[in-house]
Amino acid sequence: MRRDKKTRKKIEELIPIILLFILAFIIRFMGGTWGTKWDNDAYIARHAEYIYSFGHPAVPDPLSSAPLYQPGMAYLIAFVGWMIDLIPYEFAQPSMVISEGLVPPLLGAATVLVIYWFAKTLFNKSAGIIAGVLASFSHILLLRTMKGFVFHNALSLFLIILTVVAFWYALKTIENPFPRGSKNRAIYLVTIIAPAVLIGITGFSWGGYFILHVILIFYGLLLTALFLVKRDSMRQYKSYLWKAWGFIVLSLFFGTILALILYPVRGPVEILRAAQMLGFAEGPLVYKFTSDLMPPRLEGFESLFGTFLLVGILMTAVGIYGLYKRDSRNGLYLFAALFVTMIPAVRAWHFMDMFSMFVYISLGIGAAFIIERIQGLEPQKAVWKKLATVAVIVIIALAFVNPVIGTVNEIGLFRKT
Repeated sequence: MRRDKKTRKKIEELIPIILLFILAFIIRFMGGTWGTKWDNDAYIARHAEYIYSFGHPAVPDPLSSAPLYQPGMAYLIAFVGWMIDLIPYEFAQPSMVISEGLVPPLLGAATVLVIYWFAKTLFNKSAGIIAGVLASFSHILLLRTMKGFVFHNALSLFLIILTVVAFWYALKTIENPFPRGSKNRAIYLVTIIAPAVLIGITGFSWGGYFILHVILIFYGLLLTALFLVKRDSMRQYKSYLWKAWGFIVLSLFFGTILALILYPVRGPVEILRAAQMLGFAEGPLVYKFTSDLMPPRLEGFESLFGTFLLVGILMTAVGIYGLYKRDSRNGLYLFAALFVTMIPAVRAWHFMDMFSMFVYISLGIGAAFIIERIQGLEPQKAVWKKLATVAVIVIIALAFVNPVIGTVNEIGLFRKT
């Protein structure tokens, strides 16, 4: 009987994961094209072909004097190409074309699953499903993860959200003493080492990985402020504050060293480049005329927060508030990620994709928090509870119907080209 209950519970947990992955992958795979059509993607694809054929990037690049920039995606595509070659079947297309077509949608679907799991773990299953569905249909994320879009974005977005989640989980882990038993100790060590490794891999894949440093340091400052403001109630967690700061500093330090070893081409110069892209420092003239680096327009925010823009922003804020009420440290952590990624997003459309991941998590939690509060009303108001819950769901559906239609049109547009 117990085994049946466990099996049923596992199936119930797997169903949304499987459905979300299939949904997100199909949407991304239907969009885009086999082969690349964008300059940046052709650049990465060209280097991936060299790595696949010769084991190293093009040196020198026949069409560019620059060394391989943000190489993680190129190596991943080449690796998947090698794996496809091991399959004992003759495909109609070359393995590298298949790799370029499959890798971005797979990474996009994997990103959706991380968003789902994070929202679910932070709050509840409803929050995870809402966040996952919004991310699946997201026009902003779709543009970066469609078939054939092989620039760094699909990989870097996945690594950013995965690293944020890994740090959050590790910060929870260090609250506990070092466990007994070889298996438990191995899990503990992997958990606290993983964030630094992911920082290094993210730096290997995207030069702007320093955004992770800002998120974590800002969270540390917020946590310190919380301890100072609520000194009496947080006294029992005093040792945790020092543990958290020590862990954050050491992980960022060793992760950055690993990133510089893996990708020594630019290193800290990326900070200046990011400042130039955001308009905080004087940069190349081309940055002023690149549409991707212009501030997002109103329709850009509507595609993110929904047609009812103010409702979407309010629900995002409710999500942060609801999570903070449940667990102040979790609320501060999500707020840190949301606020830090918002700053570059409002200055340049290029960074909206990164910001959107944390918006969808907050939106999912906000909707789930409101529904949870409605369900907590007095039993005599059962009819009103059902009507209010349906109203929340309808508002979300109406708010995001236009962004979903835009996503569907995007898929159809690229399928015809």
